[in-house]
Amino acid sequence: MKYLSGYTLLSIFSSRTLTWAFALGFFLTNFVQGAFLTRTWNGSNANWALNGQWTPIGFPNNDATNTFHAIINSGRPVLNVDITLDQITFNGGIIAGTKNLTILNSTTWSGGEFTGTGTWTLSGTVTLDVSDKNLTGNRQVVSGGTTTLSAGNLHLYAPGNASLAPTWTNNGTFNATDEADIVLQDFGGSRPRVINSATGTFNKSGAATETIISTEFDNAGSVNVNSGSLGLYGGTDTGSYTLASGTELNFYGGVRTINSGASFSGAGTVGIQNSSEVQVESSTTFTAPLLLNGGVLSGSASVAINGGFHWMGGTQTGTGTTTLSGAVTLDGGDKHLTGNRQVVSGGTTTLSAANFHIYAPGDESTAPTWTNNGTFNAIDEADIVLQDFGGSRPRVI
Repeated sequence: MKYLSGYTLLSIFSSRTLTWAFALGFFLTNFVQGAFLTRTWNGSNANWALNGQWTPIGFPNNDATNTFHAIINSGRPVLNVDITLDQITFNGGIIAGTKNLTILNSTTWSGGEFTGTGTWTLSGTVTLDVSDKNLTGNRQVVSGGTTTLSAGNLHLYAPGNASLAPTWTNNGTFNATDEADIVLQDFGGSRPRVINSATGTFNKSGAATETIISTEFDNAGSVNVNSGSLGLYGGTDTGSYTLASGTELNFYGGVRTINSGASFSGAGTVGIQNSSEVQVESSTTFTAPLLLNGGVLSGSASVAINGGFHWMGGTQTGTGTTTLSGAVTLDGGDKHLTGNRQVVSGGTTTLSAANFHIYAPGDESTAPTWTNNGTFNAIDEADIVLQDFGGSRPRVI
């Protein structure tokens, strides 16, 4: 039997220890990720970047080693530095400040207020639920992942002056799944907006539910009403609207401007309601049925309505031409054709119930005219009435 000297044993032990230490160091350096840490705000009114305001101690902000999940239930953390997090759970209180907040993965906003002047960038999934949520000040929100709105409403507050109003810009997918609304709190000044960008998709679902967006809503992307109803107010459209059978897209108020690229298709009904005005400034085709019920269809460009037109009240005006190729129903309340608007019908039109008024323009410009190239049925006491303000003479041809 061979015996090793103490020196030899020490040499072997030291060599192996160094080898294992090197291997462990290499592994830690190259394969072990930083920790995922959770921090909860203690409910005070203080700057975000104060270590002692968080439990455990240390303010959350992703770095080269660690990523963070911040939980805010109450109080008022003030963003005094730009913050990046992996996740945030915002249940109540107020997030304020002038700096930016970026969330890389998951956002849950169940209540509370976000205010200030910076941008909140949401790159992952966003859940808006439980109770009402308030976006105030000049805060901007940009979402790029999938956002789901349900349960409590989302309120956007006008700032009361000409400064930048709160805006939510959707660059990803925004799903409205029930009765939850996006609500304008109007204190005057600049108008809060929801912007569905060219890369954005806005989906409405929830049978027998209605989501109403009373802020301005600008659509440059795709809006799909898959079930239920979507109600909009003012805004600008250059994107598409697609409506499944049995659904509704209703314009309830404000002024909507229809520009180049906008389209309205599907078997659901588009409604111009109440005091809403839809200004068509680029030639637009409605393959979806259109209802005009108390609102105004105006603008300088031509409108082709191919899916059927139901005129229950309200006004057509402006200088464009409305071409009706499907069935047309004129009933409900009185209807008004004013300005220099021309209407050309090619299918079957039925007039009943209330009168149809055509207004002389008061000058020598082109008077409103209805040209019937199809079948026009007048079935009761309803009349076609001249409102004579002088100038060129309105006509039915």
